[in-house]
Amino acid sequence: MVMLVRKMIRDMLENKLAYIACIIVMALGLMTYSSMSILMENLLSAKDNFYSNYEMADAFSKVQSMPENQLNTFEKIEGIESVEGVLKQDIKVYKPEDSKTGYLRVNTYDISKDRRLNDVLLKEGYSLTENGRLIWIGEKYFKANNLKIDDNIDLIIAGKVQSFKIAGYVISPEYVYATRNQADIFPDSEHFDIAYISENLFEKLTGQNGVVTDVSFKFKEGYDYDELKPEIESKLKNYGLVKLVPLKDQSSNFMLDSELEQLINSSKSMPILFLGISSFILYIMLKRLTEMQRSQIGILKAMGYSSGQILFHYLSYALTIGLIGGILGGILGTWMSRYFTDIYKTFFSFPILMNSHTYKYSLYGILISLFFSGFAGFQGAKRILKLTPSMAMSPEAPKKAKRSSLEKVKLIWSQFTMQGRMAVRNISRSKGRSAFTVLGLMFSFSLMVVAWSYNDIVDVLIFDQFSEVKLYDMKVSYLNIQPSENVENYLYNIDGVYYVENLIELPVQIKNGVNEKTTVVIGLNNDSKMYRVLDKDGKEVNLKEDGIYLSENIANQLEVSIGDVLRVENPISDEFLLLELAGIIPQYIGSNGYANISYLENKTGFNNLTTTSYLKIDDKKQKSIRKELDKSPFVGVIEVPDESKAKINDLLDSFGYMNYVMAIISVIVGFAIVYNSSVISLSERQREFASLRVLGMSVKEVLQIVTFEQWVLGFISIILGIPLSIAMMEGVSVSYQTDVYSFPAVIGDNAFVYAVLGMIVFVVLSQINVKRKIKKLDIVEVLKERE
Repeated sequence: MVMLVRKMIRDMLENKLAYIACIIVMALGLMTYSSMSILMENLLSAKDNFYSNYEMADAFSKVQSMPENQLNTFEKIEGIESVEGVLKQDIKVYKPEDSKTGYLRVNTYDISKDRRLNDVLLKEGYSLTENGRLIWIGEKYFKANNLKIDDNIDLIIAGKVQSFKIAGYVISPEYVYATRNQADIFPDSEHFDIAYISENLFEKLTGQNGVVTDVSFKFKEGYDYDELKPEIESKLKNYGLVKLVPLKDQSSNFMLDSELEQLINSSKSMPILFLGISSFILYIMLKRLTEMQRSQIGILKAMGYSSGQILFHYLSYALTIGLIGGILGGILGTWMSRYFTDIYKTFFSFPILMNSHTYKYSLYGILISLFFSGFAGFQGAKRILKLTPSMAMSPEAPKKAKRSSLEKVKLIWSQFTMQGRMAVRNISRSKGRSAFTVLGLMFSFSLMVVAWSYNDIVDVLIFDQFSEVKLYDMKVSYLNIQPSENVENYLYNIDGVYYVENLIELPVQIKNGVNEKTTVVIGLNNDSKMYRVLDKDGKEVNLKEDGIYLSENIANQLEVSIGDVLRVENPISDEFLLLELAGIIPQYIGSNGYANISYLENKTGFNNLTTTSYLKIDDKKQKSIRKELDKSPFVGVIEVPDESKAKINDLLDSFGYMNYVMAIISVIVGFAIVYNSSVISLSERQREFASLRVLGMSVKEVLQIVTFEQWVLGFISIILGIPLSIAMMEGVSVSYQTDVYSFPAVIGDNAFVYAVLGMIVFVVLSQINVKRKIKKLDIVEVLKERE
């Protein structure tokens, strides 16, 4: 057996680049599997522990106002274990020197309780008290703003600046992923987070004594949301129900579960793709190797080696590749999981999110790679079992040669050089290998197209949203519904405000049969100068004065089409509305409904009322305008699109490296496929190429036969890869669609150009190595007659 091991090592070293390329492709797949699996386990473990230890609720609701003493009526509902009600409000942080307004979502905290639903983990600091003006701040805001325990922080509550002492920083299972609204794709820890103030103190400061705005429910074992929802909903409607959602749809948990789902999908699909490619390469290589070493197999059998021993010898080639690829993939995956875990810590807040240091996925990866490579090796070498020593030592009968179909087209065939004709004939006679090469190159080409489309996706996702849709300079949202005339008078009296456009943002629950969705319907003027609703072609939608428009995401979730009649409920009106779906529009940030404001006013009775204003302002006076708005007791959130765009752009740029990673992976895969295909072709045709060399052909002319074949297959791959790229981009768009954002299926203007250049790169790299092998051909040895 030692002799066979030496033979294996010698054979692999002779064609080391092909085997190395195969190892790299396999290692990339297993790296994806192990890193994504470890990260998924880390997040799941952190989530389950946090939710369990700090009593994460099973359902969440928001109401306009509800007496706190009515909470016990919900505990009488069969199936409800406990109920928790708190007062929540987004409060402005008073920082005159900061050009961007910061907000804290202040929650009341009942210090008399030992346990609460959605409880709080105090990471550092001391307890809140009834008398002192103490506040707990979210950990990420605390650290992002370089705050310290006992520092003072000023908040604008009811139009007055109130000063608090920071008693500590906290995290809560309810805010693992803390964003202010659906327009925020990523957390902005420097300008938004959570905070907790003692219940009595916050009620005194806001004047909202004995009321709650958010109610959470914990269910008894054996009961679920759908079963309890009707009774809970009917009771909450008495207090102006804004929304009621199960845990799976709670905003923070939804983002976390969406990320976990993406990790699960990535850990399954990507490894299979890479392992499938590497396994097919191994299959072809071993099939050709056993054909080339037919006489050696006969000699080994004549020397007494059994078919099983020889089969295992050739299987060891594949198993060695699988073992090395598995070990390398496991090491890289474990290392990458630490890097990914650190990235996720910047977005998600857990008590503990550590790399699990488990090597089980590395072991699983090795077993998976051994299975794939072993199966491929067996399929490639199993024909050995049928050979007797005499058969093996006899040359294989030559295959019947046929003319290619292209030879019948004289006009085209006559244009080919001799090398070109030889290449085309070889393609038609090696249909299996040619098809594999085309499929592999199609995948590589499509992957590069998707990778190089990233910047264009960002442009549509972010910049079109802010340059084509949101045309206002500042958005002002109010704490309560305000008379439009009063708001306009107030805003126009602020120095620097040029133009005011009022609108209604109405929280609603839209139902279609068993499907329902909580969202916000925006009522706009048809001639709005501040906000444009665009269709797929980028043309402005004329909002009819009859019907409602929905984003694609909501329409898909409700399973509705244009013309369907929807049941729309809102927290202010006791009666529900029946609205016809007038149109479906693309929306890449957030998910909203839209309606003509006149139509919405007629349906709801909110005549001359507003919840939001869009402003055109003097940019030089933005800071003074903000200061003036901060003084108002009815102004809630202030948004400046330029600031949001800059923040989102910075965050997306941090993920831009994936663009280059995908491009590099696609080049590696493409090179591995082209190089192995050319090496296999070269090994099959050594006698043919040696004969051509003897007849006077130069190395360059012989190389032209192989390169012409590669360019033909590459061209076919590009043509077929274009529709595959479009389909792949559509798949990416669908898989990354959430309530917060969705990726447009946009292919970049230069993506195809870069992908073609990438194809040229790995074909040229492959040719360089093939040329070196042609130069090393031992013409005398190859042309020796076999007995």
